[in-house]
Amino acid sequence: MVTILQFLAFLAIALISVTIPTYAISITYLGRETEGTLKELERRRGRFSAKLDEMRTRIQHETSTTALQALKQEVSLFEKEEGRLKTRLFFLSAKGAVFFPVVFYIISLGASVWGIVYAANEQLFPTLLGSAFCLFVGLTLLWGTLRGVEDAALRPEDKLLPAFTVTFIDGNTTNSFPANTLQVVEIRIWNNGEVMAKCVEILVAFPPDFAIPPFTNTSEVALTTQQGDRTIHGISTKGYHTLWLKLNEIHSTMAKAFPLLNVKIPTTQKTYSIPVLVFSEQTKPSEQVLTIEAN
Repeated sequence: MVTILQFLAFLAIALISVTIPTYAISITYLGRETEGTLKELERRRGRFSAKLDEMRTRIQHETSTTALQALKQEVSLFEKEEGRLKTRLFFLSAKGAVFFPVVFYIISLGASVWGIVYAANEQLFPTLLGSAFCLFVGLTLLWGTLRGVEDAALRPEDKLLPAFTVTFIDGNTTNSFPANTLQVVEIRIWNNGEVMAKCVEILVAFPPDFAIPPFTNTSEVALTTQQGDRTIHGISTKGYHTLWLKLNEIHSTMAKAFPLLNVKIPTTQKTYSIPVLVFSEQTKPSEQVLTIEAN
């Protein structure tokens, strides 16, 4: 057990010597990441505030729980995204990359030395556990910093990529319609990025309970519907009515809306999930979900 403590002590010393060079690398990306993260947080907070105001108005005038559910989903999503962005900055900062890891390494080193020199036999095992735990926490922080450096180094600048959001015409991802009726379902595709999106394709998969009429192509967007048992980026289209929307471009910070006429809402009163995939020339497929409540 003393040998293990000696190993942990040497490992702690080695990790302390690695921490400073790691921070020297991370600080080269910290400025860029901080600027990008602050811009993203500001943009998200602005959109979130506008949605909150709209949802409050809807809640006051609707008896359905749809508006409240949509509000809860928006709050949860915003909190997760904000936490993710702040965590990325923490791991690249002096606290996340140097201070806290070194503190845990020093505690681990001190526990190991104390166990080797002073601890009695019955104290060796708790000391070993404490030293190993502190070393593990320090390694976890170091791994987070290395991942942050890797993401910052290999990921293209956020501002060089489009960022898509799919909503209904009112800007929400949840909407309600009377059951067993023909409705106009208007879908809006937002490009929240700072560059124009090129060669955009959107797949909307309606569950088999919906009746989707055939669509004809227009000058702005090509609409086609088809049924088939396929799996497209994890989404199974078995029995689904798949609607493909194809367009040449969506300009930066702009949206395009597509009204789908005579969509038959199912007779069964329940909530239906509408999977959506968005492709573009510059980005990987982005999966999102719209929700329709038949009431």
